[in-house]
Parts: sequence; structure tokens; C-alpha cells
Amino acid sequence: MTVKSFWVLVLISLLFTACSRKNKNETQEVSQNNTEAQSTEDLLESADFYVPALDNGDWVEGLLSYLEEERIADELESLSELEQVMKFSHSYENGQNEPVEIRLLDSLNKLKILEYGNEIFIPDFSDGKLVFINKCKSRVTRFFYDERYRLIKKEHWDIPDAENAKITLQEDYTYDFENVKPSSKTITTEESKAKTVYNQDGLPVVLEMNNYSTQSKRYLLINKTVFEYDSEKRITRQEVTDYSVSNPVTKTELYFYKDEEQSPDYEYYENGTLKIKTVYSSKNAYNTQIFFDDDFSVITYYEEGKKIKDAYYNGETFVREKLYE
Repeated sequence: MTVKSFWVLVLISLLFTACSRKNKNETQEVSQNNTEAQSTEDLLESADFYVPALDNGDWVEGLLSYLEEERIADELESLSELEQVMKFSHSYENGQNEPVEIRLLDSLNKLKILEYGNEIFIPDFSDGKLVFINKCKSRVTRFFYDERYRLIKKEHWDIPDAENAKITLQEDYTYDFENVKPSSKTITTEESKAKTVYNQDGLPVVLEMNNYSTQSKRYLLINKTVFEYDSEKRITRQEVTDYSVSNPVTKTELYFYKDEEQSPDYEYYENGTLKIKTVYSSKNAYNTQIFFDDDFSVITYYEEGKKIKDAYYNGETFVREKLYE
């Protein structure tokens, strides 16, 4: 409580004490004539005592106005302290190595700022939604939440000084209906932008990578990855298209599951052409076939992690084989 607020409470107490005494005096002096009563009222008024008959209530409005000015002054004082905390980093109390927790409350006794060691935490509800600020030295991160307290944006700032403050990385999140898992996430920097789209299970289904072009002044798609899953959330397809070259190249990987204890069969394609194929005959036995141009291919057989033999083919025609000890 400030000194001014204390004296306001003292003044109010004196006023009501005077009122009580006046009521008692009026009972004792009821027999006096009107002239004497008028003289007494004039005397009390001139002496600044409370006189109910002369009270028009103006003092109430003035008192409320004064208390409001006190509240605003307290608020400005808190904001001033907040500004000082943001500008200067505090050292540990008494030079100790252990961090000290420091809390700053506003005029409504709500947390305005929390400092712990080199870090500062600030919750902000000024626009009706939570914005949480975390400051550590020159690094500042702002977390933005929607009305359901779902993270919708995260800003990473570098603030060496007031003139050179800038966002180094921004994350944006979107949600479908009332889902708590995001439907997409976009990470943006000055040089690049990456957008990931998720399915209902929170698994990524599309990933787009973009680089910023100084010539066109916009982000250009350089590659796109598409994922597919089975009912057990195992990946069955991964397709990557490279747009950074003049003739885009699409690389596709397929996975075929037969046994939980056995690795899946595998196929790899480039622009729709099969390049590699792996087939498991048991947990520790499999063969890998590599396809070359002109319809040539070689199949390598493995058992217990060891290469057994190579078999060479021209199309479907067996050419020769090579055995390994």
C-alpha cells in the first residue's frame, strides 16, 4: 500500500468517527432553538467537522477519482519496472552461482514477469489470448495460443539491441476443427520455408521445402515429399520430387510388410522406373536386385548377414553367377 493510500483510509475513518459523535450531540441538544442550532452548524462547518445536513456527496466523487489516480500510478510504476527488467539482465543475487527467482506482479496481483537466472518469462493476455514470452540474453521467443490454448505461432527473435531486433525463425500451426494435434506446421526463415501437413494421427503426409529467391522476391518450391501409411501406422510409400533441377526427378520408395519380426520387402523407383528391389525369404535371408540400363541386372543373395552369391541377368535370361565363401 502506498503512503497516499494510507492517508486516504485515515481520512475516511476520521469522517465516520465525526459523524458518530455528531449524532450523539444532536440528541443531547434537541431543546435548543433554531438560531443556536444554525450557529453550531456554521461553527462545525468552519472547523471542517462532518455535518450530515450539509453533506451533498461531492466528496465521494472526488475520493473515487483520487483512488483511480492511485491505481493508474501503481500500474505505471509496474510497467516501468517491467521495462527495466527487459532492458537489463540481472545478475545472481549476492553474487551466488545459484539462480534466484524474482516475480513482478501488476496492480491486480497477477503475474507480470518472472525472472530466473538469465531467463525471463512474461505471460500476456492483453488481446484476450495468451502470448507467452521467454527471454534469455539476446534471444527472445514468443509463443502465441488460440482460445483453446493450442500453439498457433512461435517467433524466434534475435535482439542484440533495440535498433537491430529481428525475427530469425517463425513457426505457424493450423488445426482442423477441435483437434489438439496440428494439421500443418510451417517453419519460415529469411532463406527458406518448410511446410509439413499431418494426418489425423499426427503423422506427416506432405513435406514441401522452399528456398527464397532474391530475383523473384518470393519462396520457390525445391522439393516435395509425400508419405503413405498402412492401418498400423507403418510407412508404405515415400515419394520425393526434386524441383531444383531443370528436369524434375521423382524418387519413390515402397515398403511391403509380411511379418512383424521380418523386415519389409522394398522397391525403389526413379521417375517410375524400378532401380532396386529387395525380397526377404526369412528373417536373416534376403536378396537384392539392382537394375541397370540396357535391361541388365544383378541379384545378390544374403544369409545371416553374409553375401552368398551374385547372379547376373540380361532381361529374364540368366548370364552367370559368382559365389562367395
